[in-house]
Amino acid sequence: MRTQTAFAFAGAIFAGIVATGSAMAAVTFTSTPFYTGSYSAPPLDVTFDGASASGYSYTYTDAGIYSGAGGLVSGVAAPPVGDTTNFLAVYGGGTATLTTPLLESMSVYIGSVDSYNTISFYNGGTLVGSFTGTQLLAPLPAAANGDQSSALTNRTFDFNFGNTPVNEVVFSSSGNSFEFDNVAGAAVPEPGVWFLLLTGFTVLGTALRLGKPGAAAA
Repeated sequence: MRTQTAFAFAGAIFAGIVATGSAMAAVTFTSTPFYTGSYSAPPLDVTFDGASASGYSYTYTDAGIYSGAGGLVSGVAAPPVGDTTNFLAVYGGGTATLTTPLLESMSVYIGSVDSYNTISFYNGGTLVGSFTGTQLLAPLPAAANGDQSSALTNRTFDFNFGNTPVNEVVFSSSGNSFEFDNVAGAAVPEPGVWFLLLTGFTVLGTALRLGKPGAAAA
């Protein structure tokens, strides 16, 4: 009877995990100055230096890829501080759309944040959350003034999508430019993985209970 109850409980948890995509939750984020990892080290999924990771792709209009080693392109694009690799700059009126596997979280390095930059997150075409440059810097607080060298406006942003995973990210701007690089995502575990984990915990729990002294008599 205990085993049946345990499996029923595990099944309920599994069903809840599978259904998480239907529950709306706010997107939250934190940020740190500049880029906090190595530009060449995994697990970067999109770097604009070559092929993206499996499941990731991007398209853009009114935008361009620039080399950080080339430095500032006056009035057009400024590399995020310390970025000597390729980065994407979305011009005024442009967009860049990043398609991803279902993600539970994502990080991206954004340079010279401007008030007219906007990043939006979607699940199956449904808007999950959106932030302007001003909103991204509001927790600091700092002005989204496009400063090209400040630790306040060149930051790695870590987004958490709560119970609503994301599979599309849109970067847009109403002025030159929205510069970003080094996208890393954490994919939602496959349902099969959750099922195996839950089954394993259930079997382990049952074995531990049956192994206790007096369990057979009970």
